[in-house]
Amino acid sequence: MSEIGQSLVVKTPIGAVQFITDSHQVIGVDLYCGVDEFSNAHSQSTLFRAIQRQVDEYFALKRQAFELPLQLSGTSFQQRVCRALLEIPYGTCVTYGELAQQLKSSARAVGGACRRNPIPLIIPCHRVVAANGPGGFSGATAGAKMDVKMALLQLESDGVNG
Repeated sequence: MSEIGQSLVVKTPIGAVQFITDSHQVIGVDLYCGVDEFSNAHSQSTLFRAIQRQVDEYFALKRQAFELPLQLSGTSFQQRVCRALLEIPYGTCVTYGELAQQLKSSARAVGGACRRNPIPLIIPCHRVVAANGPGGFSGATAGAKMDVKMALLQLESDGVNG
């Protein structure tokens, strides 16, 4: 049986998080899946076990980087931004402008690429902030999505300082 498009829903302190995979890689993450049922019929695959373990370790402050196979999608620029996001250390924030300077682009373009990140949490776009505040997250500047960003930033701050 092919696992293309299979998903695993993981219960986390920020809510249910859905991981979409093909047979070998994570291809998407939905931080706002709204699932209440945690029945994962295919959760015994090696990839699903690795996702579950690493997510649990991350939220328990025992893991600072994910080591999961990823399938980057989007334009070549969006993929460059995603690769740069993977280089931002745990517990560290960079501004959209700083990342733009590194990539020889504009802060607005970097923000747009972050908004389209198909694998948030694993590709840590939450670590990118505005020069004068938290910026946005998944296209929002207030509400539940920003609550998730702030919770992830606080978690990582606790992991570094605690």
